[in-house]
Amino acid sequence: CRDYARVDLRLDRQGVAWVVDVNTNPDVQAGAGFEIAWRAAGRDLDGFVGQLLAVAADRGRQAMGSL
Repeated sequence: CRDYARVDLRLDRQGVAWVVDVNTNPDVQAGAGFEIAWRAAGRDLDGFVGQLLAVAADRGRQAMGSL
C-alpha cells in the first residue's frame, strides 16, 4: 500500500466502518473500481497516473543517491 491502493469499506447499521478488502494493486483502467471511485472524488485519472510515476521516479533518484 506504499503509493496507491484501494480499501473497500462497508458501514454497519450503527455507522461503524468495517474494512472488507485491501487491494494493494487495484486495476486503474477506465471502468474499473479504482477509476470509478477516483472520478467520484472529483479527481482526474491521468493526473493520478502522472503523480504515481513522479513519486516512483523521485524514489528511484533518492535510492540512486544513497548508493
